[in-house]
Amino acid sequence: MENGKWQDDKTTISRMAQAIRQLTSSRWLWPLRLPDHVGEALLCRLQTANQRLGSWTNCLLAGAIAGLAPYSMAPWVGMTAVGLGSALIVTLLMLAAAARDDMGKGLLCLGAAFAAHSLVTIALAYWRPEYVATLLPDGMAYWEKTLAWLTTGQSDEYDPRHWLMVHAILIAGMALAGYPTLGVVPFFHGFHQLDLMNCYVGRLLAQSDRPQIVFALGWHPWSLLRGLGFAVLLFEVVSISLARLSGSSLCPRRRRLARYLAAFFLLAADATIKYFWLDAVRGQLATSLAHAAGS
Repeated sequence: MENGKWQDDKTTISRMAQAIRQLTSSRWLWPLRLPDHVGEALLCRLQTANQRLGSWTNCLLAGAIAGLAPYSMAPWVGMTAVGLGSALIVTLLMLAAAARDDMGKGLLCLGAAFAAHSLVTIALAYWRPEYVATLLPDGMAYWEKTLAWLTTGQSDEYDPRHWLMVHAILIAGMALAGYPTLGVVPFFHGFHQLDLMNCYVGRLLAQSDRPQIVFALGWHPWSLLRGLGFAVLLFEVVSISLARLSGSSLCPRRRRLARYLAAFFLLAADATIKYFWLDAVRGQLATSLAHAAGS
């Protein structure tokens, strides 16, 4: 009797182990589960798209279109839809780059999308602040809040006890949200944060008589490092997601580790420079505003 019970338990354990192996080896990305042939076809199409991207000039053009094309619909659909549209296009471009493990193409597409989108927002904030106030009310609110920090030096957002924790949570959140969404959620968040920062830079340019200082420091040096660090990290997250869906490793582990280390270095440099240069950068920008107000 005991021997029979032991055999039943052993059979049950064996079936559970088999089910776990099937689950972990299947091509799925929660909550999406694809048949093997669909994952393979997806990878094949993305690899073809990578070939069609071709040269770095095509990557820059494709990225610029991703950043600009949805913007043309802003008056009718709002900036939330614009950011989502740009995020979806950028995600497709990053997936195409990841399909051939071509991080260079992915970063070029992403950088061009963010740069093109930023130029439009900065120009609108500079020349048409009343329009931006209706289009991006939270962007203009961010400008007012940052202006208060520039002139007084007081802001909870720039207190190290606050932003160090926020940075850590953001890094973990971006990676965790990027994996099941193939990067859509973090790219969407990135475009929103970009709009906030660009409203601030555009208004800073409009109220300063030293544009060279604003061009050099308005987009804070640590923010640029953070953006690059997130770009490297998100390419790797997108690559892992695609590898999971397609059943292909896409790249060796050593290269993945190197990219993780590069992202960690850039994000650590972001925090270090922000910690030590924050007051110096604020002082330069505040002087530019004070000089303009006094002239």
